[in-house]
Amino acid sequence: MKIGVLSDTHLYEVTPEFTDAVEKHFGDVDAVIHAGDTVAYAVYNYLEQFPLYAVAGNMDSPTLKELLKTKISFKVNGVRVGVIHGWGISHPIEENILKEFPDTKLIVYGHTHRPLIKNLPDGRLLFNPGSFRGSQPNFPPSIGLIEINGQSRVSAEIIYLTDRGK
Repeated sequence: MKIGVLSDTHLYEVTPEFTDAVEKHFGDVDAVIHAGDTVAYAVYNYLEQFPLYAVAGNMDSPTLKELLKTKISFKVNGVRVGVIHGWGISHPIEENILKEFPDTKLIVYGHTHRPLIKNLPDGRLLFNPGSFRGSQPNFPPSIGLIEINGQSRVSAEIIYLTDRGK
């Protein structure tokens, strides 16, 4: 199963840049994960064209905060996946998030705008796709892809969107 991953889109409307990136990179995905800070319901609604797993972030609209949970967990091809936005400053965020999903092989989060693929010694994978809008100058705009091909085959990729501008 191939999953497109977004976080921290921080969009108040569906923009041409957003639809271009989604069409280009998520054209063959089986589902999409959004790890919070979608911000506008219109963006969430656009992503519902896919099977969508989404959580609320700290910057989401009241409508999205009411609609979405702060964390979710589900299984794909025998792999337990956890999704959460995250909170606080960057340094302890990974430790805090890992406590939320002690028995989860793949944990997707956002909030930091910092792309990360981290294989942990216990076999778990921590994945942050970064921010669709980026956080210049340190972190360019990015999204991600995850492939789950059974319990022992989980891979992740960061896609940098530097070609789309700011």
